[in-house]
Amino acid sequence: MYLEVQCILKFAYRLLPLFYYVCLMLLFAAIISFILSNIVALALLFTGKKLNSGWFHMLASLHVIFGVLFLFSLLTNKEESPRYVSFLVFFCSGIITGGLALGTSTNLILKIYFGIYCLSVFVFIVSPSSLLNFLLTANFATHSDMIPVRGNYFIERQTSTFSHDPSEIGYKLIEKKGMFHRTIARDLNFNGKLDSLKLLSFDEMKTAVVRGYSSSKSFVEDKIDSVDVTIDLNPTKKDEIRRKL
Repeated sequence: MYLEVQCILKFAYRLLPLFYYVCLMLLFAAIISFILSNIVALALLFTGKKLNSGWFHMLASLHVIFGVLFLFSLLTNKEESPRYVSFLVFFCSGIITGGLALGTSTNLILKIYFGIYCLSVFVFIVSPSSLLNFLLTANFATHSDMIPVRGNYFIERQTSTFSHDPSEIGYKLIEKKGMFHRTIARDLNFNGKLDSLKLLSFDEMKTAVVRGYSSSKSFVEDKIDSVDVTIDLNPTKKDEIRRKL
């Protein structure tokens, strides 16, 4: 039994570089697909009037088909942090169809619908990492899991496009200023998914000590772990203030 487990672990360890390579290729595919889709959409915007109306019907039909495939993946995928390549294809097809819709005498409602996909280029300019995460996860709620620390300080989960290991979940400390967020500290590790938080000490502009609680369930018992993390509130380099999307 011990030898079998050891062999499985060795095999998984050998597959780890391949997993990271696939993840990296998926990220590159998302970037290239998005950029190429906008280039094609821009070309269709100026040349669309020369094309037969059948081209729009074909692109719109493909967009609908990709949408159905994405919905099927959404309903059948039970992973905690799923990745949807089908959504990437669906979204990029919307951008391409949007370029043709805006360049021809298409129905106004269809122009508005497909034009929304084309507006994503402005989101890419403001926050490319958020848009790429959205293209791969179909989830734009990057600020939905904020845990209050004190006053305007909150702990939230860092955007992780590829990690599936609960022990590698990273968190960051942010300061809210109206519609703006400023990141104070990154890569905080609580050895698992954070369930709750307790503030142990807080020295303004110096350090804060927090205790994070995480739980894990098994057939034998339910286990609750805690870890104390010291956070520097005055790092040498802070992120620039950014608008919350």
